Amino acid sequence: GNYNITYVNGVLKINPKPLNITVFGQETYARYNGKEQTYTGTVLCTADPEFDFSKFSYTGNTTVKGTNAGDYEITPLAANCVYSDSNYKINWSVDSPIRLTITQCALDITADSKETNHGSDLAALTYTIKNYNSCYYNEDELNISISTNADKNKPGTYDITVSCEDNPNYAVRTFNGTYTVGNSPHYYGTQGDERFTCTVCGAVDDDLKAQAEAADKAATEAKAAREKAKAEFIASVDGTSTESSVIVKWGKVPNAKRYVIYAAYCDKNHTYKYKKIKAVSGKVTKYEIKKLYGKKPNPKKNVKVYIVAQKKKNGKWRKIFKTPTFHIAGAKSKCSNVKKITVKKNRFSLKQGKTANIKAKIVLVDKSKKAVNHVRKLRFKSTNSAVVKVTKSGKIKAVGKGKATVFVYSNNGTAKAIKVTVK
Repeated sequence: GNYNITYVNGVLKINPKPLNITVFGQETYARYNGKEQTYTGTVLCTADPEFDFSKFSYTGNTTVKGTNAGDYEITPLAANCVYSDSNYKINWSVDSPIRLTITQCALDITADSKETNHGSDLAALTYTIKNYNSCYYNEDELNISISTNADKNKPGTYDITVSCEDNPNYAVRTFNGTYTVGNSPHYYGTQGDERFTCTVCGAVDDDLKAQAEAADKAATEAKAAREKAKAEFIASVDGTSTESSVIVKWGKVPNAKRYVIYAAYCDKNHTYKYKKIKAVSGKVTKYEIKKLYGKKPNPKKNVKVYIVAQKKKNGKWRKIFKTPTFHIAGAKSKCSNVKKITVKKNRFSLKQGKTANIKAKIVLVDKSKKAVNHVRKLRFKSTNSAVVKVTKSGKIKAVGKGKATVFVYSNNGTAKAIKVTVK
């Protein structure tokens, strides 16, 4: 009884237990596909024996989007973390974001090797794409270029180079190829430079070129020799007449085995046809026509004559040269033969491209008569037209360096030689 006891109830306060929880976002990987990709991740927490994950929720956005290769992320916010058990005071911290990583498409681009024969058109260049991950790719985005310095006309081995523009969505390796221009037979023509220049690739064969040049030189020399022989043959003809015959002379032609003389009377209406008078040996250079149309030649008529130099080939007579027609005045004709030709200048020296005129006159055997006028009184012939050319009127033109002769000859064959030098 010594105490008066008053009982007062007390309060037990249990404070929430503090927990330190770290949240982090999930991450994922995707390959580039040329389209926008979406990833909705989950916010996770560090493991703690007292933390009941079923009581955790995150109220913020967890979706990220991306198209090109790279990292796309969203960071969780502590304010959006909710824990439904009040016995714990959670101290939230953020470790890593929700992340979508879009990886590059890995490709190998290899130039395809090619081979063609020289001279052929180059083949179209192509390439092969190796896709390691079966990922999407668009060639237009790669801007691939392929080229080669191969020359179709030059056999050899050349690079084929392939490349593409940098693109962050692709991890590309490129590999060059090889273009082989192979050897093949050369093809040559039969004319001009084609005799030694390949018609396919343009290559020049030095041996064939030398042969062609030698052949050209020989052909040029042969042509010049033939032209000279013909001019000299024409200029050598000379016709005269007596009261009972017509006499024709000419010079020898190399390789000629016979000469055939043809003759006819001159008349404006061409009433008289040529007759084959005689075929004489190649050693003969003169013939006297004593009969024409079966009779002694009429001295009052003029006679036209031409001569054909021939050789025998394969058992047949072949023409070498044929002279122009010469007109020989009859001994009692109203016309006279030409005795000689006079010239103002019988030697010329000209530079290439320059011209000059031959001034010539005829001197008749009988000056009281006139010359036969069936053709030009004077005709001209060059021994080498590659050196000097001459017109019908006697105008000469220096063409190429060298020496040549221009013959001036009359109706009945009397001739005069003009020497020309071209510098």
